[in-house]
Amino acid sequence: MAYVDDANGYGATVMKFDGTHWGLLGSTAFSGGSTQYTSITIDLLNRVYVAYEDISLGYRLTVMTYTAGSWSVVGYPGVSAGGTAYSTITTDNTGNVFVAYQDWNSSYRATVLRFDTIWHIVAYPGFSRGWATWTSIAIDGTGAPCVAYQDANDSNKLTVMRFNVVDTTWDTVGRQGFSEGVAQYPTLAFDHTGAAYVAFSDWNRGSHATVMKYSGGSWGTVGIEGFSNGEADYTSIAIDPAGTPYIAYKDVAESNKVIVAKYTAVPVDTGRRKMCLFGLDTLANPIPSGVWSSSNTFVARVGSTTGIVTGINLGTATISYTILGTPATMEVTVNDCSAEGVTVNNSSSHALSVFPNPSQGSFTLNISSPQTESAMIVLTNMLGEKVKELALTTNTNTEVQLNTPPGIYFLSATAGGWQQNVKIELLK
Repeated sequence: MAYVDDANGYGATVMKFDGTHWGLLGSTAFSGGSTQYTSITIDLLNRVYVAYEDISLGYRLTVMTYTAGSWSVVGYPGVSAGGTAYSTITTDNTGNVFVAYQDWNSSYRATVLRFDTIWHIVAYPGFSRGWATWTSIAIDGTGAPCVAYQDANDSNKLTVMRFNVVDTTWDTVGRQGFSEGVAQYPTLAFDHTGAAYVAFSDWNRGSHATVMKYSGGSWGTVGIEGFSNGEADYTSIAIDPAGTPYIAYKDVAESNKVIVAKYTAVPVDTGRRKMCLFGLDTLANPIPSGVWSSSNTFVARVGSTTGIVTGINLGTATISYTILGTPATMEVTVNDCSAEGVTVNNSSSHALSVFPNPSQGSFTLNISSPQTESAMIVLTNMLGEKVKELALTTNTNTEVQLNTPPGIYFLSATAGGWQQNVKIELLK
């Protein structure tokens, strides 16, 4: 972690977490003078690099690296032609160091430098079309540097540009100013497939955090816009090897504390799209903490936490599973499987009896079958909530006692490949 160390003359300091404790990496305030906009990266050989604006050098950019137990300057101090702001640093797979910044010598436009054995300007200075604020640099899957920034030339919306190694020019990724409104604190990263992600404080969503992804030639929102609890400042994004985005930010609604959010894709359920009247269908719920709902509870109801769908009347309803504000949906059609109490597969070899029905909560179940086998009974209420589940043996009377309120309930019996659904009523 690199930061401006207020307690030590605003010099740059780096700390390292060893798995148990945080400790200094080298000396405190190793920059030797006051700094702004520290940025840190670690290359594939675990070499640490820090970039910062060196106030003693007219806010020019300086990069230092930690080797052999001490910090040393990369190239020479103050490598930029003039003052800078919003410096950001990264490395590619070959060990080259790249820095992007707002270049005061180029009318506050974006400039990128590359260091191999000396510092080079990538293409030309000031490549952005206007002022570039909050620059963020990352290397794409082809090894080309890309820069995201708040674009003053397009109403302070978000723009990403990529260095074209063939034409040695900077090209816009997607369209210029692709965010809906002002984008503050943009930060850029690529996943293992080469897909680009940007996180930013979204002024159109009350400055809450939004993440967008470049796919299919255009930018689209990942999850919901403005997902953070409150205003999100100083957003930072990283993608893990599995392709999962993580966002860190200062959450104003949480007393300006740090929040880390992980994006969890909503699953597309694999449950059946057709079911029988009064039948049950338990939908998959691989990611916890979501909420199930039905678009038409007259046709099908679903337990808000269980995912158990009950067919109430003939028709079609949309069942949704919503997590982090993003729903996954599937259509469920309730059919009349010939008549109430008839088996789903129309087999006449099994038969379910419930008596008495209606009852006052005490009744007997019996499933007759050609051979004695195990069966499963699931009972749900009108809200799709599981009331009782029990295992029984066919060709045997099983006494059931329910201590539940009066009303309509749905019973689903399964044995082998056979299933039957019935509606039961409990009286006062």
